[in-house]
Amino acid sequence: MESFAGTAPLPISSAGSPVRVWFNDAECDAQEAEADMVSSFEARRFDDVINGSLVQTNRKFVVYVVKTGMLRIMDRHKTGAKGLIREHAKQRITDVQFFNQDDMLASVGGPTLECQESSLIVSRLSQQGLMINYQILLEFTTEHFAMLRIVWHPFDVNQLCVIHTNHENTVVATHVSTQSINSVRSDAGHYVCTFASEFCIKEGAVQIKGAGGNLIDLAWSRTAERHMLAAYDGGSVVLYDWKKPEAIQGDFHASATALGRVQENGSVSRCLFLPHTHSRDSSGATGLTRCFLTASAQNSTITLWSPFTTDGKQPSRLQVFGLENPSLSYLVDACYILPPPLTPTGVPSKTPPSTMVVMADRTAGKIFAWHLKGAWRSESGQPEGSQLILEGCDYVVPFRCKFPTYSWQVRTEASSIDTEDDEDLSSSNLIYYDIQISAFQSSAAQELLLRSMMLLPPPSPWVDPWDGVRVERLWTDVHSAHVSDVGSDDGVLQFDEEYDVEDDDDEEPEFDVAPDVSTLPPPPGIIGGTSNGSNPFSNWLGSLAAEKPSSLPPLATSKALELPPVALPPPTIDPAIIVAEDMPAPFDPAIITSISIPPPVEDPAIITADSMLAPIDNASILNALFTSTTAREATPTISNRGDEMGKAKTDGRNKAPRNRDAVTTSTQLGNGDDLRRVVREEIQSFLGPLVEKAVNEAVNKVALRPIMASISDLSKREMSAQETNKLASAVAENADVVLRAAFQNTVKTAILPALESTMGLVFKQVSDQLEQSMIPLKESRDSKVDTMSAQMTRMTELVARLTTEVQSLRTTVETHQRAARSPATTSPPKKSPDEIRNGIVQFCAARKYEEAFNLALTAADYRFTFLCCQQADITAVFNGEKVKLSALILLCIMQHLTQVINGTNNDKEMEISILWLQEIALSLNPPAREIRQHLPRVIEELTRAINKRIDLGTHTHRNRDFLRILQIVRGLQM
Repeated sequence: MESFAGTAPLPISSAGSPVRVWFNDAECDAQEAEADMVSSFEARRFDDVINGSLVQTNRKFVVYVVKTGMLRIMDRHKTGAKGLIREHAKQRITDVQFFNQDDMLASVGGPTLECQESSLIVSRLSQQGLMINYQILLEFTTEHFAMLRIVWHPFDVNQLCVIHTNHENTVVATHVSTQSINSVRSDAGHYVCTFASEFCIKEGAVQIKGAGGNLIDLAWSRTAERHMLAAYDGGSVVLYDWKKPEAIQGDFHASATALGRVQENGSVSRCLFLPHTHSRDSSGATGLTRCFLTASAQNSTITLWSPFTTDGKQPSRLQVFGLENPSLSYLVDACYILPPPLTPTGVPSKTPPSTMVVMADRTAGKIFAWHLKGAWRSESGQPEGSQLILEGCDYVVPFRCKFPTYSWQVRTEASSIDTEDDEDLSSSNLIYYDIQISAFQSSAAQELLLRSMMLLPPPSPWVDPWDGVRVERLWTDVHSAHVSDVGSDDGVLQFDEEYDVEDDDDEEPEFDVAPDVSTLPPPPGIIGGTSNGSNPFSNWLGSLAAEKPSSLPPLATSKALELPPVALPPPTIDPAIIVAEDMPAPFDPAIITSISIPPPVEDPAIITADSMLAPIDNASILNALFTSTTAREATPTISNRGDEMGKAKTDGRNKAPRNRDAVTTSTQLGNGDDLRRVVREEIQSFLGPLVEKAVNEAVNKVALRPIMASISDLSKREMSAQETNKLASAVAENADVVLRAAFQNTVKTAILPALESTMGLVFKQVSDQLEQSMIPLKESRDSKVDTMSAQMTRMTELVARLTTEVQSLRTTVETHQRAARSPATTSPPKKSPDEIRNGIVQFCAARKYEEAFNLALTAADYRFTFLCCQQADITAVFNGEKVKLSALILLCIMQHLTQVINGTNNDKEMEISILWLQEIALSLNPPAREIRQHLPRVIEELTRAINKRIDLGTHTHRNRDFLRILQIVRGLQM
C-alpha cells in the first residue's frame, strides 16, 4: 500500500506489547518544506556538540553564527536592521540560547588553535533604527576547561546550567546562580565572574556528574523545576534533584541527588521531557515526572518512556522508532501542538494535544515529523480529561529541503487556515498549528515551514505489512534502578529515605506557563529588588529583564564596591621568576664533588666556550622566534565597519579598529619572502653577534673570572672532603642567583635596545621600498584611467549611432505593418458559437476528443472547454494505455477550468472541474518540452483560485478535494 503524500502509518503496539519500528524513507515520496532565505554563507559542521544551537530567534531578532566566530543579528521582520557580536572572535561558538522569548542572549565559545580561552557571555539586545546593539551583562572566561553548552532555567533568568569539561576532561554540568557568584567589573564596564579555582566556578555549586561517562544532553523539567534529566554517552539516563545536593569529600562542588536511572545499550545523545502525564500502560501511581524520550545512535533512534513514579516502579519502554538506513547524525526536538479551543459548533473541544518529534538529517536535506498520539483519561474522583496519556507514535511525515541542516530551533505558531466554519476540515483531526524551523544549514540560514495541512494523518490506518515499514517485537529488557542499587537483581526503582516526594508539591508548584521574571521575589539581602552592597551582583539579571528596553541599554543596576586607590610599591625583581628554559641548567653540586677541581687556567674565558656556555646557533633561534611572531600577527581580525561598533576581540582585549588598507598591506608584507629575508639578514649580521658578545662579557665579568680566581687560590692548598663539599654547595647556590640577575640585566641593557634598533632599521628599509614600489603603480593607474576615458567617449559615439539606426528601423517596420493591414488581405472566416457547440457534441459522440478540445480551445472561451469536459468520457480519455490528449491541450484545459473554479457557484460544475483537474495533474509530465515554460504560471493561477475558494467557504464539503489537488500540483513544482 502507498501512503498519502509520503505519510506512513506506524503501529503503536503489537498484541498489546511494545514494538520497535523502522521506517525506510527511500521507499516513499517526501513533501517539500517551504523555505524563506535569511542569509547565504558556507558553514562548518561540528559533530562533537550536535545538540548545541547555532541559530536562535525570538519575537524581534534572528541570531546565527558566522564562520569567523562571530554572531550576526538581524531583524526578524526584515526591516534591514543588523548587528554583529564580536566577543567570540577566534573562538568556536558551540551554543546560542535566548531566555524564553526575552532579549537576553547567552552564547558559548570554545577554545581553538588561535585562542585558548573558553567563554560564556550573557548579552542584552536592543535596536536603534537600522542598528542592533548589544550590551554585555555577564562574562565567564577561563583557559583551564572548555565550556560547551548552556541550559536556561525554565522561568528564572538568574539560574542556568553550564555544560563543560572538568579537570579529568570529562563533560559535566554545573548549576550557576547569578545571585551568589563572585564577580568584578571589567575595564569594558560589564561584570566578569571570578572563579573559586581553576576548575570551579563557585565553591559549593551543584554539579551533575558521575554516571559513567560524558554528559551529552540535559533537560530541565518545566513542571517540577527541581528535576533534571541527563543523558550520558555510557548509555545512562539519570533523573536528578539538584535542590538536594550531596557533599563530596575533596571536591569543591556538591553533587545533585540521583533519583533514578534507566540504562540503554549504546550511547544516549538526547533526552527531552514530554507533556504527557501518564503512559498507556501506567497504573494509578503518582508520577514523579512526566513521560520522556531519549535518542541514541547519534539521534537516529528514538525511545519513548513512561514517567518516573513515586511508588518506585521503573520506567518502561513504550515504543522505539527510527530510520532503517540512518545517516551520520541527526537533530531531534519536540514541539507541542494544542487543538482548537472550540469545535465549529461552539462546543469546547475535547481533542487531546498533539506532539511532533522533529528529526533533521545533518548530512542530507531530509526532515521527518513523527506524530505522538495522545488521549485523555480520568481516574475515579477526578474531573474528566485530567490525565494526558501517551499512546505512541502512530505516523511519520517525511520532508525534503535543499541543504542539510547542521543546527536549528523548532517552534510552533498558529496556522493561517481559517477553520471556524469548516466542518469538513474540523472533522479530519487536522493539526491547526504550523511548525516553524530556524535552520542553520550547510550553505544558508533559512526559515523552514511545515504547514498544518502537510502534517495530516494518513487516510488509512496501519495494516501489516506496509511498504517501507519494518516492525519488531520489543522485549522490555531495560534495567532501571536507583543509582546506588545498579546491578541488583530486583531492578526496582528506589529512593533515598531523606528524599520526600511530597516536597515537590509543597515547595515547587507546577507552572504550565512560565511566570514573568519581573514578578519573581528578590533574593535574600535585596531590598526592593536592588543591591544592598553586600553582593553587588545579586539579581542583576532579573532586574534587567524586568526593565523596558531603552534606546541605549543601561548598565547593570547594581554597582561594584568602589575601593579607594592604594599606592602600590614598585615591583621588585625576583630572580626566581625566570624559568629554567630562559637560563642554562644550574650547577649540580654532585658534579663538583665527584671530580677533582681542575688546575688553574691562565685565561678564564676559555671555560666560556668549553665548559659552561657552549655556542648556540643564534641565527636559527632568532629566526624561529621571528617566524612564530610573524605567524601570530599575520592573520589579524579586521573590522567590517570603520565605526565604533567595529571592535575585534584579540587576546582577551578590545582593540580599536584600524584602517583596513593599512592592516591588509602590513599583513601581506609580513607574509612576503622579501620581508623575511631582509629581517633575517639584519638579525644574523648584527643582532646575533651582539647578543653573544654581551652575554659572554657579562658572564665572564660577573661570574667566571671571580670563580676561577677563587678556585685557583683554593687549589694551592689542601682541602678535606668536607670542605670540598661545602665549597661546591656554596658555589652552586650563589652562582645561580648571580647568573640569573646578570642575564636579566643583560637583556634589559643590551638585547632589548639592540632589538629595537634593528627592527627600526628593518621597517625603515621596508617603508622606503614600499614607497618606491608605489610610484610605478600610480603612473600605471593614471595611464589606465586615461585609456578608459577614451574608450567611454568612443562608446558614447557608438550608442548615438545605434540610436539613429534603431529609429530608422522602427519606421520601416511600421510602414510594412500598415501595408499588411490593408483591405487586400482577408482573414479566414470565424465559426459562430452554435457551430462550435454543435461541432464539439459531434466530435465527442464520435470519441474524437483531440478534435473536440482543439475546436473548443480555438474559441478562447472557457465555457466551450467546460462543455467539452461534460460531453467527453473521462474514463476513456485517461484510463487507457496512453492519454488521448496531448500535454499542451491538458495544460490549456487546466487553465480554462481554473476560470470555472473562480466563477461558478454550481456544485455540479465544481465536481466536474475537480475530477478533470485531478486527472490532468496526475497525467502531466513537468519536464515535457512543450509545457515546462508555461506550467509554473498555470499552477500558480490554480493554487490562487483554490485558496480563494477555500477562504470564501461556499463549498466547504469540497475542501478535502481542494487540498488533495494542492498536494498533487505541489508535486509538479518539485
